[in-house]
Amino acid sequence: MKKYLILLAIAVVSATAVVSGAPLPLSDQIDFNAEWEIGVESLNDPMKRITFRNSYNTSKPVKRGNTLRYENVGGMDIDLTIMYAASKDVKGGLEISSVITNNEDGWLVLSMEGPTINGVKASHEDAFMMPMGTGFRLPVKSIMKAPEKGKHAPAPWFWLKTEKKYINRRPYPSMECSMQWAVIQGKEGGYYFASHDDTFSFKYMRALYDPATGDASVTYKNQFTCFPGQTVKVPSTTICRYDGDWYAGADIYREWFLKHMKVLDRPEWAKNNSG
Repeated sequence: MKKYLILLAIAVVSATAVVSGAPLPLSDQIDFNAEWEIGVESLNDPMKRITFRNSYNTSKPVKRGNTLRYENVGGMDIDLTIMYAASKDVKGGLEISSVITNNEDGWLVLSMEGPTINGVKASHEDAFMMPMGTGFRLPVKSIMKAPEKGKHAPAPWFWLKTEKKYINRRPYPSMECSMQWAVIQGKEGGYYFASHDDTFSFKYMRALYDPATGDASVTYKNQFTCFPGQTVKVPSTTICRYDGDWYAGADIYREWFLKHMKVLDRPEWAKNNSG
């Protein structure tokens, strides 16, 4: 039976850590080799699209402090800079931001996903809390093993055969993803994953779980258009550890949301309407 939950929000790390475990020293345990991908498309042939991932090793990264720079991604004149920093919005949080510079004539950069946060372990007692509609609780115990041959993954999950992971992919903003945040909740706390994007631009939220390792993560695939000669700042992702139930994570998003979105006040006639 599916379990529903109303989310009242209105609206990596390379070391191993269980969801219910102690806070991680994020600044000391950044996984600079975390997976990311960018999508490019030909200006002359919209059907010609290429995806580049860091695992393809098409560009050697240059590391400076907490910044990673990939030059000439995929052999193209496209540079990607990834910055890891303490979050300005969340105390104790990690903010991951990216900048893409496209000087490749004849090609558009249309998307970027990641980097994926690695090393967070989820057990059968944990659950993904997703802003699907009014809220959805997805217990990890339902996806602890790969699907049996000839059978489908339990809804609403899908099985990625090549990566051997479960995925739940939702477009934002939509009724399938009403807010830009999700949590992986344990017994006494969890991890908060959010895109603190004050433009509220279109993106995909992806929840991932690897039953072989127990690795769990939430990542965002941002959609945009970066023409030749342009530089685009990709909306950042904020990750932090919190104590308590899922609504402690909801409070983080609510506080950020109210700073960046003006809630319209109701007119007097609507407030005093007895109908």
